[in-house]
Amino acid sequence: MGRLRIITFGEFRVYSGEERIRFKYSKTRELLAILTDRRGGLCSTSYLIDLLWENKNVKS
Repeated sequence: MGRLRIITFGEFRVYSGEERIRFKYSKTRELLAILTDRRGGLCSTSYLIDLLWENKNVKS
């Protein structure tokens, strides 16, 4: 496995070495993008749910 590289400008992409990582579920990719954007900052589950399912009334 190669070094992890995350491209955040334009389309969000993740590479392991030279190989692009494909995500089976779009929400997995979105979650990684949110956590990358937060740069290790704290975020609650309800915050993540609100972002990932912004058009649904989801309660945790």
